[in-house]
Amino acid sequence: MNLNYPVVKIKDKSSKAFRISKNPWVYSGAIHEMDSSLQDAQLVSIEDSKGRIGIGYLDKNGRIPLRFLLFTEADVRFDTNSVLARLKDAWNLRLSLLNFSITNSFRFINSEGDYLPGLTVDIYHELAIFSLSSNYVKNWVRIVQEFLATKGIKYFAIKNENSGFSFLNEKHLSEIRFKENGLEFLFSIQDSQKTGFYLDQRENRRKIETYASERSILNTFSFTGAFGIYGKRAKAKNIHNIDSSQKAIEVSKIIQEINYPKDTSFQHSVADVFSFLREMEVSKYDLIVLDPPAFAKSKKSLPQASRAYKDLNRIAIQKIARNSIIFTFSCSGFMDKNLFRQIIFAASQEAGRKVQVLEELGHGFDHPVDIFHPEGDYLKGLVLKIE
Repeated sequence: MNLNYPVVKIKDKSSKAFRISKNPWVYSGAIHEMDSSLQDAQLVSIEDSKGRIGIGYLDKNGRIPLRFLLFTEADVRFDTNSVLARLKDAWNLRLSLLNFSITNSFRFINSEGDYLPGLTVDIYHELAIFSLSSNYVKNWVRIVQEFLATKGIKYFAIKNENSGFSFLNEKHLSEIRFKENGLEFLFSIQDSQKTGFYLDQRENRRKIETYASERSILNTFSFTGAFGIYGKRAKAKNIHNIDSSQKAIEVSKIIQEINYPKDTSFQHSVADVFSFLREMEVSKYDLIVLDPPAFAKSKKSLPQASRAYKDLNRIAIQKIARNSIIFTFSCSGFMDKNLFRQIIFAASQEAGRKVQVLEELGHGFDHPVDIFHPEGDYLKGLVLKIE
């Protein structure tokens, strides 16, 4: 079978890594030759001087101009059936690991982690949110939509590049309620960040229940206040949600009322987290959640981001009560686990307190990572005990 895919040539010095490591991302520096007439969002045969390495697609104007879909030397077509097979595998994985009666919110497609690079799909009860990071994956939207319709999904929207959402049919929503581990949350589509709700933190939110009993929780960068809701279920004494966004705090108040109406142990404040930590009373809290947005947006910004992470953790370690717990995270993809640990080490040194690492955290099983694509392992977290 002759596929007649146009050819993109990879430099031989780079191709060995792709043949062995099978990382799906090809940067421009690895490309040896490409016909200038090739169109964006086109399937191509990726080859070196020895022949085909695999099949991929072009994203000519993207940060990653070429992505592998298949690693194969054979004449194998990547088509609708190929996409459907990967959708079925992804759905069956979630079905086998989630109890849909208590959790109906999850990441259905995690891009490279589910072998559909450039596409993420999040499910919130009857709503699917698409995030597309290349033009080619627009070809998959209809396939995914039809597949999910058979699973009871009724509403479909695409996350716009700048902000907001575009619905794919006449059915629109302004908000939707969904369940996570038996708790109820609200996705306010008009006021959402990223793809809506930080689904990657689901297992870490549940983990906080191990530590929260009878503790006073400070939940910083709280967004929807979800860590605090889990803490309350574990009998935390009180919860203080802090976020710089007024809209986020309003949503966190609504979610509190859904789960714990008129509960006076909750407090919600609009404030800059760094300023709040510097000014807060020493020993007022004995469990602090530090879940900031990505400070490192690029490799170039890593030094500045590292200082911000260190300052954030140093102040929290200095101010927290004795025998306390800190959940600290970084979702910066450019910061690896070793660097994050080094930052926490430096923050602990400067704070002058003894710190133990109790657990290492990451994203849940609905955010699988292709072992050959370590860039997908972006969420890093530690549970710390402060003497």
